[in-house]
Amino acid sequence: MNDKTRLLRLGSASFDDAFQSALRDDGLEVRFTRSESRLLAHMVRNAGRVLSRNQLLDAISEPGSDKSDRNIDFTINRLRRKLNDDPKNPRFIATRYGEGYIWVAKALSGRPLASGAYVVVGPLRGLSHIGAFKSFAIGFARTFELRLGRHFSPDRKVVLDPDCPPRSSFGDDCPEIAVDLTFLCDGVGLDCVFRARAFRTGRLFCVERHRIATAEDQVAGQLATADALADRIASSIWRNLAAHVEHHEPLPVQLHRASATLVGGHISWQESERRLRQVLAEDPNDHIAKLMLATSIHTKYIENGIDILMAGLDCRSADEDEIEALVTASLPFIQAEPYYAIMAAKLLHFIDRGYRRMAVELAENAHRSSTSPAASLAIIGQMRSFEGQIDQGLSSLEQALELSEPNSQFWLYLLVMKAQSQLAAGDRAGLDATLAQLYQGRPELKSFMDIMFARHDEPSREALAVVQSASKARARATLLFVYYINARLFRYEDHRENVLRTPVLLFAGRFGSSIVPVEVAACAPGVLPSGGRAG
Repeated sequence: MNDKTRLLRLGSASFDDAFQSALRDDGLEVRFTRSESRLLAHMVRNAGRVLSRNQLLDAISEPGSDKSDRNIDFTINRLRRKLNDDPKNPRFIATRYGEGYIWVAKALSGRPLASGAYVVVGPLRGLSHIGAFKSFAIGFARTFELRLGRHFSPDRKVVLDPDCPPRSSFGDDCPEIAVDLTFLCDGVGLDCVFRARAFRTGRLFCVERHRIATAEDQVAGQLATADALADRIASSIWRNLAAHVEHHEPLPVQLHRASATLVGGHISWQESERRLRQVLAEDPNDHIAKLMLATSIHTKYIENGIDILMAGLDCRSADEDEIEALVTASLPFIQAEPYYAIMAAKLLHFIDRGYRRMAVELAENAHRSSTSPAASLAIIGQMRSFEGQIDQGLSSLEQALELSEPNSQFWLYLLVMKAQSQLAAGDRAGLDATLAQLYQGRPELKSFMDIMFARHDEPSREALAVVQSASKARARATLLFVYYINARLFRYEDHRENVLRTPVLLFAGRFGSSIVPVEVAACAPGVLPSGGRAG
């Protein structure tokens, strides 16, 4: 196939427009004889119709030839072998005994091959200029596509289209991302230039050039090379998805979205941290990546804090050290960018190491100049609540909710922050209304969140179930979790006590006051029952 050949997708193979060759889904390119090409063209033109041997013979025979209908059987068998088509379970050519043959492979109704895909690998350029490397290049592209597909969630399809057309050839179902490959041969070996970009806008994610084969060895290490390059390209795509502020969502939500798109068998904070450390190993001066890594370290406590605190290795101090180092190193370079500056302020406020006043000023200044209002309102709303300005904080969160998509990850994020603020303020009626909205969108959250939000004097069935099923270790870890990610950040003691009251009283009621960690009790001294002593 040359660079100008158009491909027709039929079943599990892509055929050139003259039916002289095909690219199978396993990466093997097959070529057809003149008779095979004629037979294929005739059958495809008459797809779904049973064609007799005589009809097929007329389609492929030269004038005056003396071929018999047995030649059709031989040609059909060769085509089946080349297309890896099982006669008992045909994908291309089915036999109708006593009648003839029928073409059963479906065409894509003129739609481009990558329609509906999330990522298209293609087009492949330079194939007509690389000589003996051509077959290797096509096979490598197929291997790369398969390895890249492993980095994406199952609902985001990755498709190889060696001749992918431009955006104008697609409708609304065009891919989100394109990775085009250009092959170059210098006589010694084969290089490939990988260019990843947003398919709709052309926004460039990365460009990389790598040697993928030498004249002496075109096979060894192909899988490992494709695997390593797929990981690099996936990381670049992930980095751009996570950092791009087009959706106007806070950085933690962006990270969650990107990690939900690219998966490697890990929960999102682990995937985020792995990829960000990889980015910083290659470019230690990537200050956005530093802030993103600090955000990911903070996010792991939000997403998995109870299990982390149950593990027995309390790494909070070390993690705060790293958050502090990453944020303070990046701050001189990102403070003029409100979207990132306000996230830096949130993290400095979280570690609470003497940065509180600076963090509040930084956040307010960033909010005043932000062009990402929903993201800015979310963070400033939470910080204002922490500082005791709960009415102003709730007003900001309400504005952010108006700008968010209902039932989106960002919408849930905002509702949880709103509920935390209402709980701290003791606004039970408002809290109940927010929880009803939250649980209507995500009812499964009630079984986890009610240990924080239920009434302590009339606990819900879900809150009681959590208490009754918890071990002592899990009870302590849950109290530390609520304290660490939420209660301790409120400036005023009565707000902290309101946040901690339900989990402390419910767990202390089952296990005794010694179940309450000392730092939790010190944060909210008025919550423990009279005479109780923290453990």
